[in-house]
Amino acid sequence: MPLPATRVTAEAQEFKELERHFRRSALLRQALTHSSASGAVNGQRLEFLGDAVVELSVRQNLLRRYPDASEGDLTRLKIDLVRGSTLARCADRLGLRGMIITGRDFAEPDIPDSMAADAYEAVVGALFLDRGFQAAGDFVERTLLALEGCSSCGDPKSRLQEYCQGRGMPRPEYVTEEVLGPSQIGRAHV
Repeated sequence: MPLPATRVTAEAQEFKELERHFRRSALLRQALTHSSASGAVNGQRLEFLGDAVVELSVRQNLLRRYPDASEGDLTRLKIDLVRGSTLARCADRLGLRGMIITGRDFAEPDIPDSMAADAYEAVVGALFLDRGFQAAGDFVERTLLALEGCSSCGDPKSRLQEYCQGRGMPRPEYVTEEVLGPSQIGRAHV
């Protein structure tokens, strides 16, 4: 069966590529071990640490990248970048989903995005412990910030509401003028 052998070879190559960032590969293995793997030291504590390192790296980068952005715009950007679905995409680009060591209850196709995102954070936390903030921040820069687009403006309704609140105006009221098509797309009138 050539497909499974090919997949195992690809996963081994992805692991080796990731492992080269570490001095202590045992930390990487721990980061990739889910709590369902009985008897093994898992990556939950590394995930806890990695969550903070990812967020700090993202905040630091956004301050540099958008020197004139408001706090609200920076917060929206940060939220877009650190949400679970974004981190799961990063994990998938790195091949982490296939490297996660789980208990019998999980198999790769069944691994949810939340678990993949947690593995990404755990790897960042492990890298922080192994090589420090600069190495972990550089990793976040290469694997998240350089590859994920984000919108600094947010959705129009949120922007209008923040604009009104910031000027002491009442909240806008939306009235549906017309409903079009099967998807029930409505146009709002303020």
